[in-house]
Amino acid sequence: MKRPFLWFLVGIISGIVFGRYVDCTCLKLFLFFVVYKLLAFALFKKFGNKEMLAIPIIAVIGAVMCTNAMNMDKNIVKLTDTDRQMLYGTVISTDISQNGRTVINTDVDYISDMKSSVSKSAKIKIYCNEAKDKFQPGDVIKANGKILPYSELTNPYQLNYRFCMFSNGYVSSFWAYDTEKIGCTNGIIYTAERTRDKINRFFDETMPEREASVAKALVTGYKSDIPSETRDTYIRLGISHVLAVSGLHVSIAALAVIYFMTKVLKLNKRIAVIPAAFVLIVYLFISGFSPSAIRAVIMSVTSYVGIFLYREREMINTSAFAAFIMLLINPLYLWNTSFQLSFTGVAAVITAARLTEKNKELNKVGKSILFSVIAWIITSPAVMYFFGGVSLISVISNILLVPIISALTVVLMLAGALSLLLRFPAELLSIVARSVLTVYNNLAEKLSGFDIVYLNTAKPSFLAVVVIYIFIFGILLNQKHKKRQLMFCIAGIICALVYVSTYINMPAEAVFFDAGQGDASLINIPGRLVAVVDGGPLNATEIVDYLEAKGEKADLVFVSHMDSDHLNGVLRLIETDMAECAVISDVSHENKENYDKFIKAAFKHNVKIIKMSEGDSIKVGDNCVFNCLYPPENYDGEENEGSLVISFDYYGTKILFTGDISSASEKEIVEDGKNISCDIIKIPHHGSKYSSSEIFIEKTNAGYAVIEAEKNNQYGFPTQEVMDRLEENNIESYVTGLDGAVTVKMDKDGNYKIKTYRNGN
Repeated sequence: MKRPFLWFLVGIISGIVFGRYVDCTCLKLFLFFVVYKLLAFALFKKFGNKEMLAIPIIAVIGAVMCTNAMNMDKNIVKLTDTDRQMLYGTVISTDISQNGRTVINTDVDYISDMKSSVSKSAKIKIYCNEAKDKFQPGDVIKANGKILPYSELTNPYQLNYRFCMFSNGYVSSFWAYDTEKIGCTNGIIYTAERTRDKINRFFDETMPEREASVAKALVTGYKSDIPSETRDTYIRLGISHVLAVSGLHVSIAALAVIYFMTKVLKLNKRIAVIPAAFVLIVYLFISGFSPSAIRAVIMSVTSYVGIFLYREREMINTSAFAAFIMLLINPLYLWNTSFQLSFTGVAAVITAARLTEKNKELNKVGKSILFSVIAWIITSPAVMYFFGGVSLISVISNILLVPIISALTVVLMLAGALSLLLRFPAELLSIVARSVLTVYNNLAEKLSGFDIVYLNTAKPSFLAVVVIYIFIFGILLNQKHKKRQLMFCIAGIICALVYVSTYINMPAEAVFFDAGQGDASLINIPGRLVAVVDGGPLNATEIVDYLEAKGEKADLVFVSHMDSDHLNGVLRLIETDMAECAVISDVSHENKENYDKFIKAAFKHNVKIIKMSEGDSIKVGDNCVFNCLYPPENYDGEENEGSLVISFDYYGTKILFTGDISSASEKEIVEDGKNISCDIIKIPHHGSKYSSSEIFIEKTNAGYAVIEAEKNNQYGFPTQEVMDRLEENNIESYVTGLDGAVTVKMDKDGNYKIKTYRNGN
């Protein structure tokens, strides 16, 4: 069968997808096998390839493997009923989290809650307050703490962190109250990690922080301490792929070995590929087993085997073989960003190479430009899907800048290798590389500073990406069939117009995010307005994720008051230049420190500030208005009591946002005769018993209530008193910590529909 692994790959992917989205009982697996067997038999009859008959078995294997992988934490989760667990394991590596805590990546052999235990080997990330260098790879440790299972998705456009960690082999997190080294062990992985640490320390000792972080990414694949500014620079220029160990780095390592073997030692290339393959496998261990590195090494070693056996390499079958092997190792790689981007890049290279070879009229420069343009066209939809933007000068930067960084990578690899044996020559190479890297990074930062180099886009849906790729490949692969090309172009234009028309006419939506113990809400009227009402606590990314996915910025950001659980997410919006105008209450803010942070950030990022008090309103067209009901002008009370109370009205659908006011402010609002009637109320102060008074709740005449409170929070919110009061008034309630994000779809006829993200009700 021509390209058998391409068909085997189709089989295992279909099985994995089946296992991911279907509850795989024995009966369903049997029916799946029967249907697939009938299809395979039909294909066998048509093409006569016996290998087709094996594909249904591969598909079932993929389904079973995926089902097991999705439940890889079930034994661990069983131990979470108690307050404390004990863990024994071996340190793989250490890292620093975004909030500054030490992360110990651990191979766990035994974990117990003192009543029962799990002895199955698993990888767990341990978070603690210990010094990062307290433990080394290979150290056997004991830790007491609490298992923190990865949670399911609870917000729209949220990164599926559980699947992300599962695809990298980690089954859970663990918060350690105390840790202790009880022994040491050796092994290939731990030895490789210690080697990796030595090389990383060498670059830290011989280079400035920015240059060292890039050098480590280029050589060992360690990317945790790359400054966000540097990362953004490489993304804007379309060369961020050089920061992940991939085909580029593997090719550099392989070519260096083969060149040495063939040119210096004068060995035959067929013999030279043997040590080259060995070096690549060693490099894979040292670079940390990223999916892109695994893919590149499998493809390279497979090609070397073909050279050694006098077999011609077939790029499509080789890449399909690599993907097939990786999915056998871990079926959840299918949802790994690095895996998907890596194989998208392979598809781009294969297609670009074939189309470039067919064009005999171009010289080498022209072919290089054409190759880069085709590769950019093919990779752009995937890049937009994952990052919500695309570099407009990627073609130029890949032609001009990547060769420089490739040559620099050779020097850095040599310096890193020599640092393990000969320190002085390694330092000389490091000095040279440091100087070049400084100039390179400075140039890259200047180039990326121009607005024209990068286009922010909405993140297209998966279906939209599939449709885009159908049109791209339909046009590119039908060079000799102009009528087919024209048909694909016309169909693409029609689909784009339908998509734009559908987006503009989409209903408005209000989203109450599950942002932990904090308030974070948003109103999106497609094509007209995005308004944020509070941003959530520290490290809250829910609103940023939503806006990036939509390719939008917040036109209005209402800050009900300056408490951190409402403000910090707003500061994040401002600091990422995703806010145009901020609206605050006209009060004397007692939380002076947070207020100063807000003013400083707004001034630095040119965010306009508007102060609102009762009676003020902001209109967006004739049928959308934000009315401020509270506080009065020049209010001089307590911070929570001065929260903005905003009534939002969209074609008759009313939502009441109440900040953290208490029953005292509620009483003032009611006694002043304010119209607080609404369809949906955001319950004040996360459901505190000191808010949501009987008279206030009754006057709203709301049908639904949303309480933004974390599950099992330390304050006991929402209190039973509030829940009972809502029930007495026949108000259906949702708690974001339990139900996930709450979304309200609103149309122009005054109709609305509520859906919770976790339960889908």
